[in-house]
Amino acid sequence: MDAQNGVVASELAYLAMEIGNLDVAQRALRQITMLKVAAPLPKALAYQHLGEIARQQGDTRRAMMLLKRAIDDDPTLETRACSSISSRPRAELEPAALVSRERSGSAAS
Repeated sequence: MDAQNGVVASELAYLAMEIGNLDVAQRALRQITMLKVAAPLPKALAYQHLGEIARQQGDTRRAMMLLKRAIDDDPTLETRACSSISSRPRAELEPAALVSRERSGSAAS
């Protein structure tokens, strides 16, 4: 994969996530976060997907860190996630809840 081709990295990430190949998806998503130019998949969403993958793999600490990074990169991401809450399965909402608790100071360390 061309290290600076955001189109290829974005497509690869989506396809890998769709078929459940999380290792390939993570590599493509990490590549997007390191691009010097914009990709079809924004960096904030790449961090969000990386956080969701980390949560699926049981690494909640890393998931929280990546989801915070996503929100730091695009603060509107949190608002958009909240507005689509009713259409998302509960399992997809857990990382957002973890970030919200962490931000409010009520999460255990």
